[in-house]
Amino acid sequence: GDNVETIIGLMSEVAWCLTYLTSRDEPGCGRVIEFGFPQRLSQLIRTDTPTVLLIPVLRCIGNMLAYNDKYNENVLSKCDGKRLLEGLSLCFKHEHRGLRKESIWVVGNILAGPPNHKDPVVKSGFIPELVK
Repeated sequence: GDNVETIIGLMSEVAWCLTYLTSRDEPGCGRVIEFGFPQRLSQLIRTDTPTVLLIPVLRCIGNMLAYNDKYNENVLSKCDGKRLLEGLSLCFKHEHRGLRKESIWVVGNILAGPPNHKDPVVKSGFIPELVK
């Protein structure tokens, strides 16, 4: 109903605020990571989460992963990396083009991080999905 739509709308706005904070402000990004947002945001990457919320969630996670290896490592250690990759794979298979694009961008940022992050992505089965 209206209440759920209002909550989703508010959550989406918060996610966009976090996205802006993590996009151009390295100390701000660090604080967002320290405050535990990676795990909270990654929990929203599910098939029942509306696209209007998923897009800023993916963008924010991608921003946090993009800064440097330390942030990349920190984000993935705070999230369940396997669960995150499963969620990203579901987003990649979604009918919404923007969602597919964001999921690929996030995976690219994981791959651009420390070398030990490549194996989990390869083992997740995400790469063969890109080829299809």
